[in-house]
Amino acid sequence: MKNILLNYFGYNVQVISKSKKIISRIEYIFRYFLNISENQTPDITFFVNKNNKNENIELVSSNEKFTIQFTYDGKTINSWLYKDTFLPPMRVLPFKNKFLVLHGCAARKDNKTYVFLAPSMSGKTSLLFYLIYNGFKAISDDLLFIDVKTGLLFPYKKPVGIRENALNVIPNLDKLLKQSINKDTLIFFNSEGKRTWLVHLDDLFHNDVYCKEKTLIDYIIIPDKNLLGEIKKMSSIETYNTLLRSLCNSGLKKELVDEYIIKIMSRTKNYYLPTQNLKDAYFNILNI
Repeated sequence: MKNILLNYFGYNVQVISKSKKIISRIEYIFRYFLNISENQTPDITFFVNKNNKNENIELVSSNEKFTIQFTYDGKTINSWLYKDTFLPPMRVLPFKNKFLVLHGCAARKDNKTYVFLAPSMSGKTSLLFYLIYNGFKAISDDLLFIDVKTGLLFPYKKPVGIRENALNVIPNLDKLLKQSINKDTLIFFNSEGKRTWLVHLDDLFHNDVYCKEKTLIDYIIIPDKNLLGEIKKMSSIETYNTLLRSLCNSGLKKELVDEYIIKIMSRTKNYYLPTQNLKDAYFNILNI
């Protein structure tokens, strides 16, 4: 058996598996959450094993590919039945009801925090690269963790996916990617055989590009590469529906979701952002 101990937001999560490959993949993806302290008692332990040796490891809760179980005390064993990733395990204690989790990315510059909400394949990561290249600090890509008590957005370091057909987003991205690839880099292939590299931003840009502090959100922005023209304000109802659509299930009680969403909206300015031209999008962001 192989095992690894991670620390998410002050809680220890242990993962145990028969597969060395599963553990090494977790070590790569969640390297900033590794807990190397000795004699740490886990708050929750996961047992993760593949059902089919020929399946690619995706670290998602698919009943066909994985058997995932968890325990708090080492005695009572529970099955993970959710159709999503178990890391971090936001749907169960001790994480449940602590965070509003949104699907999006976020960056910060000049003491302003910008959250970008849009579905997968909408160009969020390309926009984030462009912003970092132009002096922004990254907060998170893909998942956004907002403390329900304070409204603070937490920095969350995870690798980003760089698609083979998006290597012209910023100058020299292909060279930066080549320099950042090592034996642990994860590479995926789509149905057309095109590659996506999973790379840590710090490796890509060769310095710490992440914002270190928790921050309140100043702007909620919807990037859309199908739009043309200037940045445009969103109405309150459009903003509310966007936040609702972007919500990831984190164990929050349904009656509290509205309260937290409205709390966020009470202090943000909200916009649609055309992103066909990233240079124009960048200046639109700076000028709001």
